[in-house]
Order: sequence, then C-alpha cells, then structure tokens
Amino acid sequence: MSDNGLRKSMARFSKGFDQLSGAFQHLDYRYPNELEQFGLIRLFKGCFDSAWRCLRTFFYDQGYVHVEGSRDAVRLAFRLGVIGSDSSKIGEVWMDMIKKREQVELANDDLVRTNILTALMDDYYDAFTELKAFFHQETSLKDE
Repeated sequence: MSDNGLRKSMARFSKGFDQLSGAFQHLDYRYPNELEQFGLIRLFKGCFDSAWRCLRTFFYDQGYVHVEGSRDAVRLAFRLGVIGSDSSKIGEVWMDMIKKREQVELANDDLVRTNILTALMDDYYDAFTELKAFFHQETSLKDE
C-alpha cells in the first residue's frame, strides 16, 4: 500500500466514525428506539470494519505484511501501542468489539442487540475516538 492507500482507508474510517457520531448527537442522550438501534448497530459494523482495515493498511505500510484479519490488526495495534497505550482495558474493549461484530447478524435478538448497544455506548465509541485521534496525529505528522 502507499501513503495514498492509507489516506483512503483513514477517510473511510473517519466517515464511518462521523456518521456514528452524528447518530449519537441525534439521540441527544436518550435511549434509541428499535429502528434507531438497528441503525446504530449497522453504523457500528461499518465503523469497526473500516477501523481494522485502516489499521491493517497502516501496518502494511510499516512493513507488517502478515496482518490478515481484525484479530491480527487489533493485537498488533495493542502490542505496538497504537491503541491502549494508557490502559490494558482498551485492549480488552477491542477484543470484545471483535466478538460483538461477529454477533451483528443476530441483532434481531433483543438481548444481543442490547449487549452490542450497551458496549457501543459505554466503551466502543471512546475506543473509536482514540483511534481517530491517533490517525489524525499520524496524518498531521506526515504533512509536516
């Protein structure tokens, strides 16, 4: 991949994150109705998928060419301090995010949907925020 590939990946992640942020702002601290819940889960899925792919592209550019999937990308990101530099909890949050991403197809189940949304609101949004800040800093450094 090239720097251009990383910028495209970061743009996709940023767009997904901004859509998720907009959805949260729309809710204005109220619990979402069922239709909004499905929308938030869909946005979570897209944001997560673009986040780990962005990490994969970033690592590929750094010479780590054997990052195959989301688990590889998250483990390497944690190991290298891209995510979770302050706390080991964030590593656990990202690994839980992988599990919840795999459950998205079961979101018709009320309990599964509630678990995904609770984690999204309590932990995942902050993890995405941290990753976006990291990539913003990386882009700023390359532009200097």
